[in-house]
Amino acid sequence: MTRNPADNAADPTTGPTTGPTGPAPDMAPPVPPIHTVPRCWSRQICNRPRGANTSSENESKNVNKSQIEVRQKANNELGIWVSNKMAELKKKGYNEAQTLAQYKAKINEWYEEQDVLDRARAGNVSVEAMVSKMGVCAGDLGNANPPSPTKRMKGRDACPLAFKESDFRALHAAMEKGQNIRIKSVGDVSTKAFSTAESLLPAQLYPGIIGKVHEHRLLDHLPVIGMNAPSMEFIVHSSSSGGPPAITAEGATKPDITLTLTQNTITAQKIAATFGLSWEIQMDFPTLLTYAQGEIFKQVIDAENTALINGSSGIVGFQQTSGILTFAYSTGNYLDTFSQGIENLRTGSALATANLIVIHPGTFGAVRRQKDGQNRYILNPDPEMDQANQIWGVECLQTTAQPAGTALLLDTEKFGFVALRQNLEIMSGFTNDDFQRNINRWAVEERLNIAVERPSAVLNITGLPTS
Repeated sequence: MTRNPADNAADPTTGPTTGPTGPAPDMAPPVPPIHTVPRCWSRQICNRPRGANTSSENESKNVNKSQIEVRQKANNELGIWVSNKMAELKKKGYNEAQTLAQYKAKINEWYEEQDVLDRARAGNVSVEAMVSKMGVCAGDLGNANPPSPTKRMKGRDACPLAFKESDFRALHAAMEKGQNIRIKSVGDVSTKAFSTAESLLPAQLYPGIIGKVHEHRLLDHLPVIGMNAPSMEFIVHSSSSGGPPAITAEGATKPDITLTLTQNTITAQKIAATFGLSWEIQMDFPTLLTYAQGEIFKQVIDAENTALINGSSGIVGFQQTSGILTFAYSTGNYLDTFSQGIENLRTGSALATANLIVIHPGTFGAVRRQKDGQNRYILNPDPEMDQANQIWGVECLQTTAQPAGTALLLDTEKFGFVALRQNLEIMSGFTNDDFQRNINRWAVEERLNIAVERPSAVLNITGLPTS
């Protein structure tokens, strides 16, 4: 609540204020405070018999109005003073932003004061309008007689609130003391019949489809080259015999080396699926076509991930490729196992450097949760500061396509490549009696295979925890 105007005389906080850059040459005119009484607490001017028009009521209303007028006049003077001062600054070369910054506090003070006055004035108007329309005192809201059956009025005027006078007084007292209070409306609480069509209303249809979630694509992390024919053949230097090169004396026989070369051929393998939709559903719910096309694409990628990691026929995946390195975890720290695997790759015949780890999320979670003797996380001592997405500085790709309890360590620059004959494509057409049944059918397919040129650039770790 605001202070009484008489309190300002003894209150040092209402003394002269300073200007924006020091003492102001002309002080802003003081603004006298005003008691703003919410409309529903104006009972003090309505304690009279209904219909009466006492002089005390008119006196109270006039006092309230006069306070607003005095306060408004003072605020107008403040606005004029601020405007004049801003104009003076602009004449001195200040720009708009600098001028506003100098008098920001005073401008805010003017806006806040004007808002109080507007709300106080609106409260008086609404009280007077209600009394004029209903012929009752505003304090009698909860006890007013019902409106005349022959005179129509808005519900907010006929029954704005239905609370007892004592409730309003208690609410007013609680606000003055800064306390919480809850009041309940009064009236007829008997159960009566009513009309409804709630059960007949149709449910709102969400505009999209809640789709399934799919794994990341492994192919995004592997090198790819195009195929210009259905199959690709490459020559592999599998071993050498004789030698090795050595320092040879004059006239001595030089070491002789024989290279063993083998031929390897891969054939593009098709991963495909089809789906059909009726013409009717495409017309009635076109969102389904867009979703179905994207979903089948993702399902083809899921099959592609499985084939590249663990395929055994057509596409022979990493884990099924002959000649890759393996290492089994037995006991101790999981990180030691990964360190040993990285070392084995580097010392193998491919001299590979691991730059990608493909791991099951459950297995990776077990590795991240491992702690030392002081109960600190080993992989990431402070999980709140950072998330561990690497092991020994090697990026980890989590996918459920990788069997749980295993992890693949790859040198993606040396192991080989994925040969791509046909990228993911979608085609439409008919089959059997689709046309007669108003069915459109689509096919999603790709053709590819993996060429592991250097199996020793791949290492498969086994024996890890599954969760």
